[in-house]
Amino acid sequence: EQNPYQDQLDLTPVNGDGFLVYPGPNGPLNSIRWEVIRDGIEDHDYLCMFRELLEKVRARGGHETLVNQALREIDYKKVVPDLTNFPRDPQVLVTERRNLARYIEKLSEAAR
Repeated sequence: EQNPYQDQLDLTPVNGDGFLVYPGPNGPLNSIRWEVIRDGIEDHDYLCMFRELLEKVRARGGHETLVNQALREIDYKKVVPDLTNFPRDPQVLVTERRNLARYIEKLSEAAR
């Protein structure tokens, strides 16, 4: 009977319970967990698009400078150095996402 918008403590279910959406006064409410999962799916889509475009441009030929530049600048180790570590600065991920998007656009143009 508690209102979670006024008092977030001692509620059942509680924060961190693994729910992706929560009941709201006008329907379901997203959780941060839900948003992060969506971001991860979008990141995966970006990486797949990048790889496919890179292969397409390589096969087409004539854009070796762009391909080499993309391979140098898109460095996954900046975001995921290994299986147990990650940068604590969120700007690192944001910057790499922007770089990836920029190269997806450039490679798309080169693939035409």
